Amino acid sequence: MYTELNWAFSLKRHTPEEVEYALLFMTGQDDGKPESLPSHPLFGTARWRDILRSAGKDSQAPAWLELADSGRYRVSIRCVLTGYDAEISQFIHWITPYIFARPGDFIGYTRSEDVEPVTLLLYPNRTFTPQRPDEIDGEPV
Repeated sequence: MYTELNWAFSLKRHTPEEVEYALLFMTGQDDGKPESLPSHPLFGTARWRDILRSAGKDSQAPAWLELADSGRYRVSIRCVLTGYDAEISQFIHWITPYIFARPGDFIGYTRSEDVEPVTLLLYPNRTFTPQRPDEIDGEPV
């Protein structure tokens, strides 16, 4: 089972450097593993390093950070992951306190091959999966 993870958000200005360094490593923008990792269960999993590096065939840069004119890092994630549900959940739990957003802001979505339609990700840690209608334009769903 695959899950497509699509996120775009800014980090708070006073996000700890260890969080920034971990994200830079996880996105492949920095090849050196950070000297110290944030204290979170995500970093105890075997595949935490790879979660933001798994891309679909058409994706050139699945995830990246860039420093915006606002002085905040912008994070963009577009990954297709197979069997990473636990890591995705832990990643969301770990990064949420550092996201610069208002409650209820749309920050992305997930799509799984066994769930239709997409699940919307709303800040903080809220999800919304619209109920599928019985039909669309007279065609059964």
